[in-house]
Amino acid sequence: MNGQGVVIVGRGRLGLSLVRALEPLGVAASALPGRTFTTDPDALVTLRGAGTILLTVRDAAVTTVAAELAAAGVGGGQVVLHTSGLLTREALIPLRACGASLGSWHPLMTFRDPTGSPDLLAGAPAILEGDPAAIARGRLLATRLGMAPIVEIAGEEKPRYHAAAVIASNYLVVLAGLAEALTRESALGDHPGLFTPLMARTLEHLAAGTPAAALTGPVVRGDVGTVAAHLAVLDEATADLYRRLGLEALRLSGAEGEAALAMRSALRGDEGG
Repeated sequence: MNGQGVVIVGRGRLGLSLVRALEPLGVAASALPGRTFTTDPDALVTLRGAGTILLTVRDAAVTTVAAELAAAGVGGGQVVLHTSGLLTREALIPLRACGASLGSWHPLMTFRDPTGSPDLLAGAPAILEGDPAAIARGRLLATRLGMAPIVEIAGEEKPRYHAAAVIASNYLVVLAGLAEALTRESALGDHPGLFTPLMARTLEHLAAGTPAAALTGPVVRGDVGTVAAHLAVLDEATADLYRRLGLEALRLSGAEGEAALAMRSALRGDEGG
């Protein structure tokens, strides 16, 4: 980076992961608490001397912290980035008049270790948005951390991007929970982790190719009888989700012809064949 180093505001899982990942690279990095830094004279000196400031606080707190940074004298020549997947540089708007370069720097990764997980940053995608100087600094930071790919995105596209990230991560977990719930309701009983090996292998297939190439199962095979049997034992809400996901699987597969029409009809419940 540069001699001025990196200051992280927020000592959560991501903030601590960043500090632990940067230190072995010889980058001077420190993490300040997101709520009390304004009352610590030493913290204010550190902030004013930083080349890069990263806000790893909750989305709802980003603009408030930006205003506190502006009041603390952060400004010209400094780059301020937040790590929200949804918000844009506009969340840092209180710092605009101070002359800081503003942007967002989102690591496309999930962090669960409360003490920080530095190894998760290497190889994780970095999504950048903001002023040219902020993007350049964010790219340098991501490169030093071994992140890839590094992708620039327009601010107006962040909600769509973040929705995709939530579907890929959070809703994958929801589907695993739903699968386990279905087994608990049957004679099979409660077997935590039963589907984890299957899901792990599917993720390996995804890593090796496209979603379409990784897709398997009765919808791709055109097995209408199996799909009908599944729908017959599911409650209304779960069956509705199954149908929606099945129709998306059919679209993804690219299947055409009579078999695809029959499958679409089965998934729609014979409505709109």
